[in-house]
Amino acid sequence: MAMPPQAEYTIIKASAGAGKTTELTKRFIELLISMSNDANALKKILAITFSNNAALEMKTKILERLKKLYFNDEETVASVKQTYPDIEPQKTAEILIDKLINNYSDFQVKTIDSFMTSIFKASAIDFGYNPDFDILMENKFYLDYAFDFYLKDVGEGTEKAKNIEKIIEIISRENTGKRYIWQPHSDIFKNIKTIYDKSSLLNKKFCDVSEFITKQDVCRDKLIEKIKQFLDFIQKHQLIVAQKRHSFIESLKKAVETNNPLEVYEKSIKQIPLAYSQDDKNRKPLYDEASEIWEDIKDLCSEYFFYYAFTYFLPYNNIFNDFLHVLEKIKQSESKIFIEDVNKKLCDYIPSFVPDIYFRLGETIKHYFIDEFQDTSPIQWSNLSPLIENALSEGGSLLVVGDTKQAIYTFRGADYRIMKEMEKNEVFPSAQKKSENLETNYRSRRKILDFVEYFFNEKLKSDETYINAMSLTGLDEFKQKSNKEGGYVELRNIYFEEQEDTDDIKAYIQTTIDDILSRGYSFKDIAVLAWRNEEVVNLSAILNELGYPFISYSSLDVRKRKVFDEIIHLFRFLDSPIDDFSFSTFLLSDIFRKRASGFINTDECNLSQQIQSFLLRQRGQSPIYKAFKEEFGDLWDKLFDGLFRKAGYLPVYDLLCDIYDTFAVFKNFPDEESAFVKLLDVVQKFESKGFGSFKEFLDFVNTEGDDSNIWNINVGSDIDAIQVMTVHKAKGLGFPVVIFYLDWHKHHSESLYLHENEQQVYLVRISDNIAKNCDSIAKIKEAKKIDDLADDMNKLYVAFTRAKDELYILCRLKSNEKSNSQGKHFPFNVFHEISNLTLGEKTFYKKEFKPQRITLDFEPSIRITD
Repeated sequence: MAMPPQAEYTIIKASAGAGKTTELTKRFIELLISMSNDANALKKILAITFSNNAALEMKTKILERLKKLYFNDEETVASVKQTYPDIEPQKTAEILIDKLINNYSDFQVKTIDSFMTSIFKASAIDFGYNPDFDILMENKFYLDYAFDFYLKDVGEGTEKAKNIEKIIEIISRENTGKRYIWQPHSDIFKNIKTIYDKSSLLNKKFCDVSEFITKQDVCRDKLIEKIKQFLDFIQKHQLIVAQKRHSFIESLKKAVETNNPLEVYEKSIKQIPLAYSQDDKNRKPLYDEASEIWEDIKDLCSEYFFYYAFTYFLPYNNIFNDFLHVLEKIKQSESKIFIEDVNKKLCDYIPSFVPDIYFRLGETIKHYFIDEFQDTSPIQWSNLSPLIENALSEGGSLLVVGDTKQAIYTFRGADYRIMKEMEKNEVFPSAQKKSENLETNYRSRRKILDFVEYFFNEKLKSDETYINAMSLTGLDEFKQKSNKEGGYVELRNIYFEEQEDTDDIKAYIQTTIDDILSRGYSFKDIAVLAWRNEEVVNLSAILNELGYPFISYSSLDVRKRKVFDEIIHLFRFLDSPIDDFSFSTFLLSDIFRKRASGFINTDECNLSQQIQSFLLRQRGQSPIYKAFKEEFGDLWDKLFDGLFRKAGYLPVYDLLCDIYDTFAVFKNFPDEESAFVKLLDVVQKFESKGFGSFKEFLDFVNTEGDDSNIWNINVGSDIDAIQVMTVHKAKGLGFPVVIFYLDWHKHHSESLYLHENEQQVYLVRISDNIAKNCDSIAKIKEAKKIDDLADDMNKLYVAFTRAKDELYILCRLKSNEKSNSQGKHFPFNVFHEISNLTLGEKTFYKKEFKPQRITLDFEPSIRITD
């Protein structure tokens, strides 16, 4: 009996603009064609993405490609016939389109979280959950609530109180010289949430480091004794202290007096603080003996600071463990579970119950497609890989597509090393690996890619500082073809004396945009990218001042609109009439002022003065709404009375419609129409989940976090406006013209670091002072530094490769640091060294493009040919 051919799994490395989604779409359709005789083919195929938008895009492209095949698009037909030369394109496309439309629920293009949720729900009973539980994608509200609940149980003199006091001391030390901690609650909660978010991405428990305290005490005693021995020795034999090291000797003496090695925390112990003279050869044995004592001090000091680093955040460890117990009780009482809980619980479950999982899902998935594979997290991969291994062992397939150079979501737990591991090794024993590389960039013109290659392969690769970080993600071997000639790159450095001075930035942006428009481009062809969110805000203000139409993606979240905040204050008042703050805030709102001024026949300015005067008179009086009803009875009757009576009886959606009608929001705020409509849409989704009260809706507002797409206003593609966004938001997108802006800033170094080994996770304090006296911590710090540098390089790569025709890089640098290369802060030091650059020729859009000669305003070893 002939053995079936060994299964294959394919990994495709696709650099920016290489058409990875197109390749996935093409192969998805080819697989469907190959399974045309299988009535359940759709159920056996799963395409995995990492966002709802990406899933929708892939579904759309699959249907669009089938449509092209049906209408005999020459390129599409030729592509399909390479694999299936005998098919009839139109008939095949018609059959597949009917199959997709008629069995749309079986058309599985899902986010990885959605797929894992479906597995968990199908197996909920095995985990002890009732069928009516809710899975929450966002956890901020419940984390905040659980922490408040935890604090209520902190009694004076208890162990919990002692931990809180120790944490306040830690925060005070970390913020020395920055600000006074008036309310430590928010600082503590911020760190607890950080620990929770990071640890939830790992299927590992926190190590109990309490035993390190004992070891640290023993080490401290040995270290102090050894320092005392050293000081006594140099005093007894009158050994010479090195010049400029007398203060270090004083620190050693103080460490002995206080029994505290931290007195030398800011000192380096690498070199012995003695000065041996060649003229004093007779005393060399004494210096050698002192050196032996000093070596013991170095070893003990390294050990002590190791324990110090690993026990520094022990109070956080203690509080975090107690906090988790409180959080778990709340989730159980509310029948809630977080998506991160789902991933953790499935880690131990999936490997043992693969066949059972498919039985409960009602389908056996044999073919997996994974997009943006570099964004997979370890816990997600540990859940997926057993299912994939099972599929491959039964003759299935796997296709993954990704680009480790575009891995910019490590802060969310993504680990590009998973893809690197798959590139190097055979990870599935039941199948053979096949590697492919999409080398052609269909987005960017040649000169843009020449600049990217120069920046990474020549400018950075020539500096040893960057080689290790570049090799992590493959930037050290970047090489791409382009099917489009020409292109233009311009890099300009602008130096500033005062941070607030932005005149040069405005002038450059105005000149550049006017020039771009004069060559046939539209506003919508231009994207302005920024490194950080606060820069998006600043750039939006500049564009607004210059009078350009723009869409700021930082303001697409409807909750960030002023009118949203005003309506929520009205909701809070209607839910709780004694909420004087919410009522007062709404009385000062634009929504109230515009509507009310028409009723009392006065201008808005005069009405504002009346309301402010009224609120000042009512200070200390409660509830304010009753006083308002007496003084402004006509306004109360026309604007508030009906809403006040209906609150609590009408559904939130109906009451919101009444608010819109009562305050004529669409008439008075035509520019905010999309925000008002989006709020209605969100309320409708909220009520569709079975909720209905004000309180539940207000909780819902806080629960859905900053990354929730439910609040984002959808932007039409035909709007002629400049798009302003961060590099993270721009990933996966392309624009004819990109202006990439970087404003000088120092990287914030976090001392609280989650260090993991194969089994456990540790909270470790990382600092320069610890690292210089402890090699173990120095290695951890250096590894973190390289990882952070790799992230920054990937962000630059993503930013550079968004441009199709023209790329403008505007870097704002501190003028008082010209001489020291911007303090060695990456990437500003590199842009400072490159200075101004011009590469290629500007283009006239929508006209026949002719490649022109290039000009270079720098002296690299870049080799560019026309």
